[in-house]
Amino acid sequence: MAVGGTINEYTVEASGNAMSAAVDQFQFVRATTSNRCLPGGAGSVTIGVQQNRPKNGEGCAIAPPGSVTKLRLGGTVSANDPLKSDGSGDAVRSLGDAPTGAVALEDGVDGDVIRALVVISVAASA
Repeated sequence: MAVGGTINEYTVEASGNAMSAAVDQFQFVRATTSNRCLPGGAGSVTIGVQQNRPKNGEGCAIAPPGSVTKLRLGGTVSANDPLKSDGSGDAVRSLGDAPTGAVALEDGVDGDVIRALVVISVAASA
């Protein structure tokens, strides 16, 4: 599901009932210690944006950093805003020292799917 170019996807296994076929495409994902993926969580460091709709045990195709991809919003954003995951994996504006998972390439509101550049920025620890 590349937007304007090729995505170098990588795949890890979906984990648990949190990964459903209906809700997780174009959301942030995070990794577990056993190399499985879960929807991004509020304040979590994400590893990319999910491209497919896997069920538990199936592969998550993930758009890694440097990719331009579609990304579902959980709030209002403007082009060039840094984005982070909300509690369900949708993208919201990142403020302060929160981990950043993407940069918005266009404006959008809650529920929209916009183009975004996947980046990984981890907040400094205290």
